Amino acid sequence: MRYPEARRDDTAVERHGQVVPDPYRWLETDSPATGAWTKAQDALAEGYFAGLAGERAAWLRRLAELERPTVGTPKEGGGRVFVTRGRPGAEHPVLVVIEPDGRERVVLDPADLSERATMTLDVYTPSPDGRLLAYQVSDRGDDRSFLHVLDVGRGETLGPPVCTGWAADVAWLPDSHGFVYQRPSAPLVHDVWRHEIGTGFDRDALVFADPGVTAAEYRLSLDPAGSRLAVTVEHSSLLRTDVHVVDLRDGGRTTVQSGPDVLTYARFGPDGRLYLLTAEGAPRWRLAEVGDDGAWRDVIAEGEDILYAFAFHGRRILAAHRRDVVSVLSLHDPSGALAPVELPLPGRGRLDLGGGLVYTDHTTPPTLLRLSADGPVAVEETEAVAGVSVEQLFATSADGTRIPFFLLSPSDVPAGRRLPTIVEGYGGWNVSWPPEYRPTWLAWVLAGGRYAMTNLRGGGEYGAAWFAAGMRAHQQNPVDDFIACARLIVERGSATSAMLGASGGSKGGITVGAAITQEPGLFAAAVMSAPMLDMVRFEEHGEGAQWTNGFGSAADSAQFAWLRDISPVARVRGGVEYPDALFTIFDNDARVHPAHARKMCASLQHGRPETAGPLLLRRRGESGHGARSASRARDLHADHLTFFADRLGLS
Repeated sequence: MRYPEARRDDTAVERHGQVVPDPYRWLETDSPATGAWTKAQDALAEGYFAGLAGERAAWLRRLAELERPTVGTPKEGGGRVFVTRGRPGAEHPVLVVIEPDGRERVVLDPADLSERATMTLDVYTPSPDGRLLAYQVSDRGDDRSFLHVLDVGRGETLGPPVCTGWAADVAWLPDSHGFVYQRPSAPLVHDVWRHEIGTGFDRDALVFADPGVTAAEYRLSLDPAGSRLAVTVEHSSLLRTDVHVVDLRDGGRTTVQSGPDVLTYARFGPDGRLYLLTAEGAPRWRLAEVGDDGAWRDVIAEGEDILYAFAFHGRRILAAHRRDVVSVLSLHDPSGALAPVELPLPGRGRLDLGGGLVYTDHTTPPTLLRLSADGPVAVEETEAVAGVSVEQLFATSADGTRIPFFLLSPSDVPAGRRLPTIVEGYGGWNVSWPPEYRPTWLAWVLAGGRYAMTNLRGGGEYGAAWFAAGMRAHQQNPVDDFIACARLIVERGSATSAMLGASGGSKGGITVGAAITQEPGLFAAAVMSAPMLDMVRFEEHGEGAQWTNGFGSAADSAQFAWLRDISPVARVRGGVEYPDALFTIFDNDARVHPAHARKMCASLQHGRPETAGPLLLRRRGESGHGARSASRARDLHADHLTFFADRLGLS
């Protein structure tokens, strides 16, 4: 394969006495030269996929066949229940309202909001009386969300919307006459405002601002009387939160937590008390109640399992924990008079708590549950996918840490048979990857391959310490974890290196990019979508400047050293046979700039023999880093599966 010519120059990053060559710096700009190079890459990728048009069409069909009806976490207001429902073939889930008499109707269909179904519903919050709905939408994957207010009965919006920056739930006042919400006052700076129904957003009153905080968003909770507002300030590094309580009557502010890297999330209960889900003194998390004297009292103490969510259920509290990544559910008495009771779930999967219980696992689509005397039961029957077996394995990382991952295989194939296998990883930002229903994973397995979803350090699977162990100076850990999982798959005879593919997106781009540059012989192919890859200069483009607390900054000599060492772009060397690779980028991605993938692709293509496998850059329009329509998601995943099947030998 002959690649488009990419000019190399002598540009370099010179910091702290170190020189890091940066010959493709010009690809960071949207210059005519960059445009011409990108169009040539477009043509190269189009030609490659045109040669596999039949295979790609087959993947599209299989992905569509595996779409199932889905349900979101319900929210209640005034006896009405609001919930999103996804239907096979629909571009987006629709928001429906279930009336007290059981009648159900569509309140909002995002596909109707734009001609090409580019709008997505980000979040929604019904008013306490159920008459009004605050909802936020974004367009073409843009990170900016716009807040609207809908009259549920009439189906009409009340006035023009307001930009809220990042999408986040509003907190309604108990009389449903207004709410508090966040909106940006400057780039990366949000404040909290109070809106009164019937007035324009330009008349809103400022409730909370912290001039010393940038790159943060807020989680808001009002007490039942509507007089006190709990503000959880979530800093962009996700390594720290601050908690304040604002008295809406006089503007007084009480700080509940502020300071070093500790995570605490605040919510008022129906009893008017403030509850804190916190890792303070409890890396596996605990639930505390704040007394009248300001003291914290444990309601659910730290245990062996990882507490990740809670919900109020009458006078009890439902708690969701992770036990080796898999969800477990228990019922607790806040007074401590009754012992906790563990409730059985349908299987080994993931449970979401909110206004209701939503369960999913690797073969079961999201399913709404209700509590019965015997425990949670499905409200509606769902059809699990047959023909897939799931096992949880544990690899040993370079420092001896035990790393879990789930391996999906065809159920009719012996464990010792070698099959083309995709290994996916992320490893960052406290994001956990528990079992969930993914048509992409299932399509690959039902076609005869294996799929491994890894649970790397930097995620939240094992609590705050697990998260911290993958960030800042420890960014090599998730790479080592990922490599260890891949090696175990080969060692146990499930695949060979010639059958092994690496997959990662966003932060997972660092994981996969570092893995294939550090251990190029371990993988035959890699796919990286909207990837972070240039860690030496990540602060200079996209939203990178707000992530220095999580990754480090090149301005600091010690941090520059670890960023240089982990940066996939900086690690590419001539004369090395790297795996075949596909990079996918998006025109509207404001979060991770396409420069990351452009520079990595150009670096790998340089000196690549024409007889070697492909290194491709695939660009997508009308999409960004966030959510996208179902057809655009299928197109993206069909590209990935087509590439992997071609390079790993899945027929």
